[in-house]
Amino acid sequence: MEMAKHLLFNLSLLLVLLFFMQMWFEKNFSYNKQTKTAYMYGIIAIVLCMLFSSYLNPGVRMDLRLVPLIISGLYLGSAFLFAGVAIFVRAIIDFDSGFLVTVFLNLSVALLLLLVKPYFLKLTSKNRIVVSIMLSIIASMIFSAFVSIFTQLAYGLQIWIPYFIIAALGTGIIAYSIESMHSNMKMREQLLKSKRIEAVSQMGAAISHEIRNPLTSARGFLQFLNEGKNLDQTQRMYIEIAISELNQAEEVIGNYLTFAKPAIEKVEEVNSHWIFHQILSELSPMISNQDIKIVKKFTSKSTLVADKEMLRRCFHNLIKNNIESMPEGGNLTIQTSDHKGLVIITITDTGYGMSEEILNRLGEPFYSTTEGHGTGLGMMVAHSIIRAMNGTIEIISKPKHGTQFIVKFPNTERTRRVI
Repeated sequence: MEMAKHLLFNLSLLLVLLFFMQMWFEKNFSYNKQTKTAYMYGIIAIVLCMLFSSYLNPGVRMDLRLVPLIISGLYLGSAFLFAGVAIFVRAIIDFDSGFLVTVFLNLSVALLLLLVKPYFLKLTSKNRIVVSIMLSIIASMIFSAFVSIFTQLAYGLQIWIPYFIIAALGTGIIAYSIESMHSNMKMREQLLKSKRIEAVSQMGAAISHEIRNPLTSARGFLQFLNEGKNLDQTQRMYIEIAISELNQAEEVIGNYLTFAKPAIEKVEEVNSHWIFHQILSELSPMISNQDIKIVKKFTSKSTLVADKEMLRRCFHNLIKNNIESMPEGGNLTIQTSDHKGLVIITITDTGYGMSEEILNRLGEPFYSTTEGHGTGLGMMVAHSIIRAMNGTIEIISKPKHGTQFIVKFPNTERTRRVI
């Protein structure tokens, strides 16, 4: 009973510390600060557990240090860093028989976490909580085995059952809290992003029409002047430059209008392969200048029920983004496939990639990955068109490892098979 009280006190320390960490996260809504705070939580939690531990025997101390080690190792990585902290603190306390237990225990658990982590983050939120609890039970079993081996003493179930239960309970509570916190943060990000998008949509719809009318008139008069026979070569060149700039302004305004309210005017069956051939032909000068190799893997046998022009604009923006991320050349792979009633289109580059912070902001109003160039409307328009066509887009990217766009459209009843 006395041991259970000490372990519950350890658990209360972990939960109080977690509460303050969540408050800090709310005030510092920044990815870099959150990561640093999470590392600090793992280190402080391990130290606190060890400072307020209970002696199982004169050499072995029992506490919940494995709980923050498991949580930090799974969610943050660097399991050996946190294991090293536990070993260092134990060395400061004393070099006795329990020190060897600490060394072998923490290194074994860190190795286990290192093997599990690549698969852990791919699981659903619910499964991550279950796996965390299972790993806590396994770590507790390793702890009991090392205690028996190094101390040559056997302890009864009255010691190990409370330890197993409280450690698993603590791991489950903290894992659930972290998953809830991540979910709330994502909802908050989506809410903020939707508010910004709504504001830009309203502004774009309100002013774009008023700006487009005078631009159209100016463009028409310049084209009329360019047909004159008394113009020299320099004058024609200036007029063509002016028309080109007006066309660019017209494109920006068109993007605003598309983003504000995608007009799916003409729905028809579209062969996505034909769309990509057309886009690659349009972007061929950029592709040639940057020495980019195009790889096509067109295995889909379905057409899309969509607005052809809107679909072309969407993928034009995505592919242009891929090309611009490879200024020194690389490979651009476009793949289509059918899977479980979906048409899946994957566009992959070997460019410089993006950090998680940039990925979270991609598609926001006026946010561009190429600072000083572009308006950021391209990705906004692509997201808007995909949503309007009941599709989804997933972006996978790592710095220096390229970017992958995965777009999924429903294979509706109106879609026919391409023979």
